[in-house]
Amino acid sequence: MITQIKNISETKLDKKHKKVGEKKLARLMIGARIRVARIYCDLEQKELAQKVGVGQEKISRWESGISEPESIYVKKIAVITGFDWQFFYKD
Repeated sequence: MITQIKNISETKLDKKHKKVGEKKLARLMIGARIRVARIYCDLEQKELAQKVGVGQEKISRWESGISEPESIYVKKIAVITGFDWQFFYKD
């Protein structure tokens, strides 16, 4: 009985960690693409931040995958860099 409960709990934990891992991976991928677009356009983080209307720290946090930008900011970055906004969300 205890073994069955343990197995069920481990399965739930595995699913939870997988979901958290997928979210983190998505943040990292968006961040990496923001960085690629920024560097391609020869922009510093500070310059991109000014054009987007956020602080440099936000750009840094997005690029490092610590946080994920709202879609409005991704669309602004797309316009500024000339990249299609869908580029940032590709799998």
